[in-house]
Amino acid sequence: MGVLLLALLGGGGAWMLLSGDAQDVDLAPAPEPTPTEATEAPPEESDIEVRLTWSSHADLDLEVVDPDGDWVSHAATEVPSGGLLEADANGNCEATTDRPSEHVRWPERAAPTGEFLVQVSYALECEGGEGPQDFGIVVLIDGETAASFNDLIAPGEVLGLLQFSYPGATVEDLRERAEEEQEEEAEAAIATVEDLPSGLFCRDIAPQGFAYWEAVAYWELEGRPTRMDASNNGIPCETIYPADEVRSYWGDLYPGSTGSPVPPGGLTSVYNLPSGLFCRDLRAMGYDYFDAALYWEIQGFPSRMDASRNNIPCQTVYPADEVRTYWGGNP
Repeated sequence: MGVLLLALLGGGGAWMLLSGDAQDVDLAPAPEPTPTEATEAPPEESDIEVRLTWSSHADLDLEVVDPDGDWVSHAATEVPSGGLLEADANGNCEATTDRPSEHVRWPERAAPTGEFLVQVSYALECEGGEGPQDFGIVVLIDGETAASFNDLIAPGEVLGLLQFSYPGATVEDLRERAEEEQEEEAEAAIATVEDLPSGLFCRDIAPQGFAYWEAVAYWELEGRPTRMDASNNGIPCETIYPADEVRSYWGDLYPGSTGSPVPPGGLTSVYNLPSGLFCRDLRAMGYDYFDAALYWEIQGFPSRMDASRNNIPCQTVYPADEVRTYWGGNP
């Protein structure tokens, strides 16, 4: 099982999820109970409460280390700081149940200040509880759910799951931070325009923070759709992005530029060249690699200009350094 680090702040403490492959991390209000979640709360109110639940006759153990380094566990069900373990469920495979739960808590106004560590161990396989086990952890601070998640543990395994400090910020702070982290994860999931769904408009791409050149790349990936080029002049998104960005990208090829709308040297724009040319024709006419790549795209990425079929056109015709410069060192 790997290691997953997730920093959390709030809920009466600062939090760090330590153990790997944890699923369904939920920092919002507690979800509806499932077979691996606690369904009953201890009768007394608590500053800190940690619940372990699972759905078999296996013997799992919940252990919490307090700021003094004392372990609340089946071996020491009460520690000087006030921490209590309520029941050692399925202990030593005796009087087992298929809906066991264990609770470690510090009574109201009794929890010490400092760092806590939550740990789960798989003590014994019992009849009706063999092999890896799914389990659920719920942490409550001042009676409110601060964190809950499910994980998987193998026989003999010990998982350090959650580290937190008490006291700290509020549960509301924790939930706000969780929402921010979810938004950041969603943004990170879309790293390039290649990850975007098909059918978007320029107005959809720009607000997501993509630069103009990335919008052009998306337009090309989509097959140069007219929905992104309302003027049908081969310059997409020119009314969405700042004019200086558009001009900077297209240079003298930009129809709205004050200079000549053709490349330097008096060459005809590749947009006006006849169809069917080869890379050798373009170089012989004096076009640089940028123009050759643009012509290849205008022509619909023909294989006659990409003999190696690697989506890098004209790489055997133009100098290698020009090709690398254009593609960012990828070829």
